[in-house]
Amino acid sequence: MPEATGVTGLDLKLRRVAREVRQTELAQHYGTSRQRITRLEAERRPTLAAVARYLTALDAAAAER
Repeated sequence: MPEATGVTGLDLKLRRVAREVRQTELAQHYGTSRQRITRLEAERRPTLAAVARYLTALDAAAAER
């Protein structure tokens, strides 16, 4: 079973919104579709790997602004 974190998908979404990054921008940096970002942000317990990848992509997307 993948390792879970205390971070929820909603926590990730709130971070993205606070940094004013759209899902499409994040998806480009994550290397996936906007729909996958939507599903990830709806997860109750995303994996550690998914959270780390999301936050890295979020930093990259925010840096472009």
